[in-house]
Amino acid sequence: LGRDLHLDINFEDFGGRLEWRHDSNDENLLVGMEYDHTITGNNSYFVEIPGEGTASFDLTTATKISANESYLADNVGGYVNEKFKWLDKKLELSLGLRGDYLAYNTHFTWGPRISAAYLLSDDTTLKGSYGYYYQLPWQGPYLDPSFGNPKIFSEKGISTILGVEQKLGDGFYARVEGYNKDLTDVVVSDPIIHYNNDGTGYSRGVEFFLRRAPTERFFGWISYAFSDSVRHNSPGDTHVYDYDQPNIATVVASYKINPGWDVGIKWRYSSGL
Repeated sequence: LGRDLHLDINFEDFGGRLEWRHDSNDENLLVGMEYDHTITGNNSYFVEIPGEGTASFDLTTATKISANESYLADNVGGYVNEKFKWLDKKLELSLGLRGDYLAYNTHFTWGPRISAAYLLSDDTTLKGSYGYYYQLPWQGPYLDPSFGNPKIFSEKGISTILGVEQKLGDGFYARVEGYNKDLTDVVVSDPIIHYNNDGTGYSRGVEFFLRRAPTERFFGWISYAFSDSVRHNSPGDTHVYDYDQPNIATVVASYKINPGWDVGIKWRYSSGL
């Protein structure tokens, strides 16, 4: 491969958040702002980095790129969220809106969000949510002028979640949730401009969760999640997401032997990758 190949990308992020809250008996209002300032330095001589879903990649013959630069990016975000409690506080409704402006390439995104929880009985709660979410690929080579594409913008996800929570007695609590996320503007590899936002896809699944409330000696929970993630990186392309983990099972338990000693265990199984 040659001793000259090297990849050195440094990423620094500075920012802050300012929030204002107003609470009353049946309403809660939250208004906030966020600011992020990032500094990315790239001193590399390396191959063009392949994106997710690349069918074949040969490090020895791939195009080499040289970069010695640093660039700044600023992101300003604002959000508002209000919660209402109706029907003798059995129904809790949350309405939200968030907007983000990326000064680096003058890209603006905004999305509404709504969630609700209804107390069906003292032991059963129905929950649901729907919203537009955006994520910019800050870290790595994506915005780099040499390795990436400074004009790419945020990936978009439309998320829907439905679930039920149930108190089982004796300190046990169970939750079942199903979700679906439709993806657009996904960042994918481009043979000419390195990356573009032409990808689409979806992720859907269901999660089961059982928890034992802490006692004087014991605490634990068990979860299992099944998911299906698919990407379409170009016309006619359909493939399972490279980093899909269709099965994830987790067991966590802790037991207090005496006031000075605790013993715990965590076990996790996943398939895919």
